[in-house]
Amino acid sequence: MDNENKATSTKKKNVVIIILVIIILALIAGGIAFYIISNKEKPKDSGNGYDTNIILSKDDISTEKTESGHMTLEMKNSATSEDGENFTCYLCNANENTFDMYMTIATEDGKEEIFKSGVLPVGSRIETFKTSKKLEPGTYNAVITFHQLESDGTTEHSKVSVAYTLSVGE
Repeated sequence: MDNENKATSTKKKNVVIIILVIIILALIAGGIAFYIISNKEKPKDSGNGYDTNIILSKDDISTEKTESGHMTLEMKNSATSEDGENFTCYLCNANENTFDMYMTIATEDGKEEIFKSGVLPVGSRIETFKTSKKLEPGTYNAVITFHQLESDGTTEHSKVSVAYTLSVGE
């Protein structure tokens, strides 16, 4: 009788353990599914106040080039000016980057370039720039393109275009 009670008791314990394991696995699977579903459409936020909404144009960027490296953007997503020509900004070639770069700013349609920087070594930044044409007071949507250069200083390694806002005070 004692052996039968022990066997029955052991079977009950095993069944309880199996049921608990199944419940725990179901909870883990449900948590993973919830995490994947709830984070699917949210844009990433770097938490440092810089724009992370990167627009990649397949026409402008070679997949081969972008897969062979990376580019970290460190910037504020807008620049301001009182006179329509001299802008205050924060554009940086981040320390995490491997390549020197230069930047261009163009009208939203990309047809008119209004600023082109010199070459920025890794870790350097621009805090002011002057446009090639004077802008009237208002807010302008623009596109800033970061061009990474190979070590020869002329061959483009890759480029990334980002939405950018220019604000001119009255």
